[in-house]
Amino acid sequence: MANIQKRPNGKWRARYRDLDGKEHARHFERKIDAQRWIDEVTASLVTGQYVDPRSSKKPFKEYAEEWRAIQPHRPSTAKAVAQHLRCYVYPDLGEAGTRRHQARRRTELGHQSDHHARAGRQHLTDGLQHGQRRFQGGRP
Repeated sequence: MANIQKRPNGKWRARYRDLDGKEHARHFERKIDAQRWIDEVTASLVTGQYVDPRSSKKPFKEYAEEWRAIQPHRPSTAKAVAQHLRCYVYPDLGEAGTRRHQARRRTELGHQSDHHARAGRQHLTDGLQHGQRRFQGGRP
């Protein structure tokens, strides 16, 4: 359920309740902007693409470990993924939150000239692609 109300200060408050029933609100100068925001949030809820704003506060390392635990990797691939995360990713992103400013940091990491970090990322990517082909029944 979502609604938009005009506030006494002239701004428009758009509110909605997430899947857990928690209310979220934002204030806008124009009603059309409030409606656009509500429409985007509602569409993401309906299509299953909704991301709880609170989840972005989770440390990257915690998120990555949860992701790693549900992957259908072979033991050797799981070991390689864990090693690459520990050696190349966690030192830079491990304890940081996954908020927007971390996207900027990940972009910076993508442009760094450190040969070992690039080689590690490439090896991880190659290993994941190889594992995916094998999982889908393709040739290695």
